[in-house]
Amino acid sequence: METFIKSAKKGAILMSLGTNIRSNMLGNEVLTAVLKTFALFPDYNFLWKFESEVNNLPIKPTDNVMVSKFLPQNDILAHPNVKAFISHAGMLSTHEALWHGKPVVGMPFFVDQSRNLEKSIKNGVAVRVDFRTLNVEIFKSSISAVLDDPKYMKNAQKVSKFFQDKPQKPLEVAIWWIEYAIRNPDLENLKSPTLKLGPFVSKSYDILLTLIVLLHVFIFTLIKIVRKILKGTKNKKKV
Repeated sequence: METFIKSAKKGAILMSLGTNIRSNMLGNEVLTAVLKTFALFPDYNFLWKFESEVNNLPIKPTDNVMVSKFLPQNDILAHPNVKAFISHAGMLSTHEALWHGKPVVGMPFFVDQSRNLEKSIKNGVAVRVDFRTLNVEIFKSSISAVLDDPKYMKNAQKVSKFFQDKPQKPLEVAIWWIEYAIRNPDLENLKSPTLKLGPFVSKSYDILLTLIVLLHVFIFTLIKIVRKILKGTKNKKKV
């Protein structure tokens, strides 16, 4: 893998859509567009986390594409020859990209991903593509934007510097708090308040029950209104 990354003339690019979205769920049309786009960048090598078998791809990948069911994302992003990250813009992936100073081609799907990507776009480190309208022209233009315009890499490196400039490393902070919890096991303010709510409330069954009751009331009222309208129409016909 390292040999593949180093052998790229202009650099390598990682593509991963996280754990909830499997790349083979995108459909053959999008998968074909992705592979055809990669072929248009012969001076770059692409590493693609594709969770299915390679022979399930609609077309054969070109020599500058490495397809694997699993890729060590954080380690790859740390490599100096990696120039960009094609990502779903999940929180952890966004953190890893910014920590290592890599510009992002964002392809969000749901929950917090669009919000994460918008923050990256405002910081000048990312561009957006929509998987629903993705084609070769759009994808090529988006990748070219972060590769050809030096501002994206420059901004990513600047954000990385800010991100890493801390009094303690993240691992040191985590270890300190773990040891703090061990030293002080009886601190009430560190315990989740849900422990005192009981299973009925903590699992939101009370809210769910309320919503079910409201739904039944709404349906019952709607049925009554429709019956009244239909009854009125029927009486008019009789007259």
